[in-house]
Amino acid sequence: MCRCGDTATVAPDNHLWRRFMNDSEHLVFDKRLNRYIFHGNILGNMLQFNDDLSTYWREHLTERHNISAEQVLVQVEDERYSLIGEISVEFLRKIQCKVSHGPTNVVPLGCSHTSVSLPDGIDPNDPRDKGKRREVRLKINENCFFVHGMSGRPGIA
Repeated sequence: MCRCGDTATVAPDNHLWRRFMNDSEHLVFDKRLNRYIFHGNILGNMLQFNDDLSTYWREHLTERHNISAEQVLVQVEDERYSLIGEISVEFLRKIQCKVSHGPTNVVPLGCSHTSVSLPDGIDPNDPRDKGKRREVRLKINENCFFVHGMSGRPGIA
């Protein structure tokens, strides 16, 4: 495990966490997957690539700082966010997304900051790539699992 502040390569068997809002208007039960996922109409907001998608490197937080998904929400102190979703680095790379660790000076959460970038050839701002961005978001949506904050129906922590 890297020292805090040092940039490291995130291993394929590692995972990323992202905070989400637990809102019944945003989530829908997918019978095929047998779990809740984001409603297709909200994906652009929940998985917005503002050049990249900011996440937290789970293994850095849990192994270096002994921080759980719940503790991430406590440290950020933004009551709008009560869900933590998790996705594997291996899957993201399989769909050609780039995963790069880019720590900030804020310990402990900032040192786990990891960016997910769209595959080469897909511009996060080009209207012509809107359909391609949506395809990537749909794949991420189907492979992101809520690891904290979802007990029963959406909107209930």
